[in-house]
Amino acid sequence: MHLADQLIPNAAIAGIKVLRLGLRPYAEVWELQKQLQRELIAQQGAQTVIFCQHRPVITIGKSSKPASLLVARAQLEKLGIELFEVERGGDMTFHGPGQLVCYPILNLTNFRRDVGWYMRQLEEVAIRTLAHFQLKGIRVAERTGVWTDAQTKIASIGVRISRWCTMHGIALNVLEAGSGFAAINPCGFEDIRMTSMRELGVEVTLAQAEEHFLKHFEQVFRTDELSPG
Repeated sequence: MHLADQLIPNAAIAGIKVLRLGLRPYAEVWELQKQLQRELIAQQGAQTVIFCQHRPVITIGKSSKPASLLVARAQLEKLGIELFEVERGGDMTFHGPGQLVCYPILNLTNFRRDVGWYMRQLEEVAIRTLAHFQLKGIRVAERTGVWTDAQTKIASIGVRISRWCTMHGIALNVLEAGSGFAAINPCGFEDIRMTSMRELGVEVTLAQAEEHFLKHFEQVFRTDELSPG
């Protein structure tokens, strides 16, 4: 039985199912995303937002440059970090425990058929979440994601859109940025460093960050205007 067939939504916002998966291997959630996106494209599934954490993993987007990986692949194995080439846009990023990962599986026909708009909306959700905890998140021109200043990044975004249905999404560093970022040039940039909410002095749990991220997701995407189902 596929993971998607075993899951019962344990939270919901208007018109969208919400799955809270906890700590899961990357490959497992990646396969779930692909199945849910296929079902949504075929009009046989529901829009879904997945929240999870991953065991240490580096993902390689379609725009990745070989130079973005700073260590040999064999060294990653010794460090216990998996490596996956995925179909999302962007360069390399790292996921690990302490990071809140959100994968929206949405049909943008229900919102706006505009990739740039969608990515700015994801950024806005993170910015509002940070603001709730008295942290200022900003956008940096021509650099996707959310930053705390021009060289310090706290949230990364990479998406894949097929027939206007989305997968992949956004990762917000909550408890820690993760040591795996030292093995790459995050998102292809050599001149940045990663930070987290906890590193910036905020006493926050992943559950608290997820609660407010979900609330702001609902507001930014105005899911109250969607039909249930």
